[in-house]
Amino acid sequence: MNPSTDPVERDYEAVRARAKSRFGVYLPNRLSPTERLAYCALALALIAHATLGVYLDDLILPGRRKRPDIHVHGWQAWLIACSIYLVAVSLISRIVDHYDKRNNEHRYRQFEQLAWYLSGALVALSFVVRIFEA
Repeated sequence: MNPSTDPVERDYEAVRARAKSRFGVYLPNRLSPTERLAYCALALALIAHATLGVYLDDLILPGRRKRPDIHVHGWQAWLIACSIYLVAVSLISRIVDHYDKRNNEHRYRQFEQLAWYLSGALVALSFVVRIFEA
């Protein structure tokens, strides 16, 4: 359930914000079991998709709406698969952050940001590889 609609989660977020600002007390963030399951399932699906695409040497990137799918092969498939793996790792880091009760959430956010930036760089590099292969 979304924290903005769930009264228990909304109250927890309000208490967490008040405790942090008023007393300097740290309360760790929480993910609902549904969110944890969704992150885990999405990460596993991404890893399976990338692994199968590299194994078959035909990684399919779905097109938006009525646009055709993009099929990548060779080095480009490997680079995009690594990019997909980084996205999956960033999703898993959110789950790990839920179980980590220490006051180091900023480290997880930095790691997630770095993973997304590297993922974008790998996708850009894969299209540069495609330009020079042709």
